[in-house]
Amino acid sequence: MDLKSYDLTKLLDNPVSFLNENFPDEFSFYGIDTLIAQLNEEIRIQDKSLINLFEQKAISGDKVHEKFENLQLVTNKLASSVKEIHDRSRKGESSLKLLSSDIRALHNAKINICETIVTLKRILMFSNMLEDLSKSAKSRNYREASGYVVVLKELRESLKLLNKSPSVQKLLSSCDSLLEKLKEQVTEDLEVKLGLKLTDVQLEEPLKVEEVCLCADSLGDEIRDHISNKYSSNLKNLYQNSFLNSFDLKTVDNLNHRFSWFRRMMNEFDDNFRGKVPLSWGIYEKSTDAFVESLKTQLIDILSQTHQSLSANSLVSCLLRCREFEDELETRSSQNTEKEVAPQRAQVEFPEVLEPEAPAKKTKRPEINRMLSSCFEGYLGPWIASEEAQLSDLLSRIISDNDSAIMLVFVSARELFSSINARLQATMTISCEQALYEMFLVFKKVVNKYNHHLASKVYQVQRTVDLESMAKIAGNTIATCDYCLDLLDKLTDEIRETISQTFVELVTFGPEKEKISSIKSDCFKHLLDFMCTFLPYTTNAHMEVSGPSELLLKNERLILKRLEVSTQCLPNVYLYHITNKIARNYLAHFKDFIFSLNYVSEGVTQQLLLDAYEMRRFLTEKVKELLKTLPQGYLDSVSTEMEKLETLIKVLTAPEHSNEAYEALLTENGGSCTQQELDIILNIKRL
Repeated sequence: MDLKSYDLTKLLDNPVSFLNENFPDEFSFYGIDTLIAQLNEEIRIQDKSLINLFEQKAISGDKVHEKFENLQLVTNKLASSVKEIHDRSRKGESSLKLLSSDIRALHNAKINICETIVTLKRILMFSNMLEDLSKSAKSRNYREASGYVVVLKELRESLKLLNKSPSVQKLLSSCDSLLEKLKEQVTEDLEVKLGLKLTDVQLEEPLKVEEVCLCADSLGDEIRDHISNKYSSNLKNLYQNSFLNSFDLKTVDNLNHRFSWFRRMMNEFDDNFRGKVPLSWGIYEKSTDAFVESLKTQLIDILSQTHQSLSANSLVSCLLRCREFEDELETRSSQNTEKEVAPQRAQVEFPEVLEPEAPAKKTKRPEINRMLSSCFEGYLGPWIASEEAQLSDLLSRIISDNDSAIMLVFVSARELFSSINARLQATMTISCEQALYEMFLVFKKVVNKYNHHLASKVYQVQRTVDLESMAKIAGNTIATCDYCLDLLDKLTDEIRETISQTFVELVTFGPEKEKISSIKSDCFKHLLDFMCTFLPYTTNAHMEVSGPSELLLKNERLILKRLEVSTQCLPNVYLYHITNKIARNYLAHFKDFIFSLNYVSEGVTQQLLLDAYEMRRFLTEKVKELLKTLPQGYLDSVSTEMEKLETLIKVLTAPEHSNEAYEALLTENGGSCTQQELDIILNIKRL
């Protein structure tokens, strides 16, 4: 009989289930011995495997100890090697520092050697160029010499730090001495070429002025300043010798003769040296200043001695001729400035030794500033007096009581300001200082005189009772005042733009404009008051109501006539103002009539309602038919005021109520009446 084998895994996983499955009853217990034997065998196997495992672990532990000892030995050797490497690296670092120091020293030595070599080369070049410059100067080869000068000056700057060396100091002294001699030689040659100095020396080859000037520019500003100053001084001496005697200013011929002489001298200079002597030398400008200064001195002396014997026309003619000549000089000077070209450096063999050039600075020469014409400034009194007399004569001739008008502006105003503008233009051509200011004062006097003429028009308006005559005079006067105010503003701006800054704040027509504004205001006020007078209303308790009252219709005809006349005689801006004013006063006149009632009857109230309806129709429809275009807000204001009047009339016709019943009519409650107006109507109603 074979022994039964049990699955011990199930026993270990779930012993109870295993026993219930394999030993369900007592009869099955016969196999328990087999299970026990199988368990013992399994235990024996597991014990054996554990013993083998322990033996293996014991052997491996011994090996681990052995390996750990070996590892510790290797670690000690590695630490020793690292320490040895650190020692070597420290020694290498020290050696590297020494090596770096040596390299740095070698580099500095190299730099010093290079600088020494460069300096020696510069010294050698400097010495050689001194010899070359000396040879070029002796042979008067100025184009080549200019290049040497540029390089020598730059090299000299680079050798300044070595000036403690005796040999270098000697070279620098030789350079300075040579440059000074060259300056003297160049200056002398230029003076000879420009005719400023005579000499008997004959050169093998004639000098080229442009090459001499190029060399002079390379030597600095001294030569060009000296030459330009000497040329202008020589020109001044020539002028004084040529025009030694005094001259008169009765005609412009003497001035023209002097201007022609200067023009001829400058043209000769241009013919001989234009394009050769640089414009940047300023010979033309300094010569101009010298000539103008000499002529100015003569003019001052002549004017101080003979101004009383000179006529105003002679003074102005000479002044204008001087202004023309000054403009000519300014034009030529500006042309020279535009053509001016900065001198260029000559090319050098070693440009790296040169410092970069600074950007060229543009220097603007100051203007001649009317040096000649300003001499006449203090002697223009007779001419200004003559102009004032002519303006006064013109004013006396053009003003009259029957002054006509063109486009509502008096002809006298147009002629006066046309003449003022013509004299202003003439004055601005000869002066922008004292004379122009004095002419401005003349204008103020003339405008003040004309203001008296305009003021007389106000008196005419006040004395006139005819509507058309009054409106015509008033309209022309008002339009003329506006015309004068506008032209005075333009006149002020034009004078201020031209006159010297010293007089700008003094140029104002303030008082004159205030007077004109006052004249305009008075004239318009009187006309407006006249147009706002109406025929008084009357009432009759037993009147027959058949339509608008006759007095109302008469007032409407008056208003239409006044508006027609205003349309013909007044500018639109004043017409609109008159329309608004007439409408407001007409409504106020009717309201005053209502408030003046001392009794109320059915006929009176009916007549008032008809008149109010007619008044609304007239002020809105008929006035619009006449004027075509109504003032802004006119219809709204008329409608508002008419609603108030109609409301007041309706209160008169309403049955008796307490005061509280009329509170809705008050303005604070959205109505159109004030408390005072409502109280007046209620008092009339109680009568």
